[in-house]
Amino acid sequence: MTDEEKALELDRATILDGFQRRFTKQEARPEQYKFRADLLRLYGKCLLTNCRVEAVLQAAHIIPFSESVSYRNDTSNGLILRADIHALFDKFLIAIHPLRNEVVVAPVLCGTTYEKLAGRAVKHRAAVDFVRYHYTFFRAAFQQG
Repeated sequence: MTDEEKALELDRATILDGFQRRFTKQEARPEQYKFRADLLRLYGKCLLTNCRVEAVLQAAHIIPFSESVSYRNDTSNGLILRADIHALFDKFLIAIHPLRNEVVVAPVLCGTTYEKLAGRAVKHRAAVDFVRYHYTFFRAAFQQG
């Protein structure tokens, strides 16, 4: 037995106490691949950053997947966003102004690299009503006009 194996054996109870087994439910979304592929064909890059690295590009739903069965796979309810931008979008920290089609950024992102996105013009093909819906939640969260 190696020294490492001996140490692990001595600490087995402590190590096992540190682990927890968790079970979660996750909804299977087999159509997500087609939704992403369709959006990649439509946009080809992150709508907000112009990043073209497919490994970090994600299909973002404007109206969340869990809230609308009718528009789940409709490209007018989707954008291609870089993974970090997608996370900020889903948390209403970044949005698209529905009239000006410009990026708006939450005050909590001031002083970060994301602040540079504010005011950037966006050419999207999403339904304006969906963009407005998302922007309404963004504005309510941060009391922005």
